[in-house]
Amino acid sequence: MDEFVRRISPSTEETVRLAFDEDAKDILEYISEHKDAGVYHDYLQKINIDFALSLRYSLFSMNRAIFLIESGSGIKALVSIGIYQSSTAAVIEDIFGTVQDFEMSYPHVEDLFKKCNVGNCTKIKLFLRPKKDDELRA
Repeated sequence: MDEFVRRISPSTEETVRLAFDEDAKDILEYISEHKDAGVYHDYLQKINIDFALSLRYSLFSMNRAIFLIESGSGIKALVSIGIYQSSTAAVIEDIFGTVQDFEMSYPHVEDLFKKCNVGNCTKIKLFLRPKKDDELRA
């Protein structure tokens, strides 16, 4: 499955790759150990209480593409993209890891998403929560 792996930079061992169903256990362990590492969750999506079941279903049915940013020690960050068969836009649903990890890996995530795209998606959206009035004041 090397076709679904990209090296982030020639000077590091970090890679981005598409997750498959056999990765479910490692992903669940990573998320349980890094609950507070989530820097983004699509606020338009309802939080799924049984994430383990949702994850297995998503990996099997490909209604969500999950990309793992890995270093020599395992999963370093994770990006999940929701795929909607009735839409030409996919949506970034979750980002676990640092903003820097996401920024460095996103071009590779986008490339891999285009390669594995099972729907008719032509773009990837990221919904940012509107700021409240008090957050707009400096």
